Amino acid sequence: MKTYIDIPYSDNSNVFDVHWINGTEDFIWTNTNGIYKTNSLTHETTIIKTDCGQAENYGRFSIDNQNQKLYVQKTTYTEKDDETLKIRSDIYSINFDGGGEIRINLP
Repeated sequence: MKTYIDIPYSDNSNVFDVHWINGTEDFIWTNTNGIYKTNSLTHETTIIKTDCGQAENYGRFSIDNQNQKLYVQKTTYTEKDDETLKIRSDIYSINFDGGGEIRINLP
């Protein structure tokens, strides 16, 4: 589903990372609200994946050579008790349509 979106600037919506998709006029970018694809000519933006509130966010990423997968850092925040916040950062593989999210197990 393609749609124009307006993401107002705030301290909670800073852009983390941007990469061009080879052979296209599109680029993919992440911020604290999710992962997006924008056409540089039309400015049409597609939401690839949105974050789950304040519990997680997507950060830096790479695009595979075939332009089929994103490899993205996902940070999850879990409140253990009133004074302890557990922060976990993992690498995930995600399809360009936002589906097929798989955590990559690292040693």
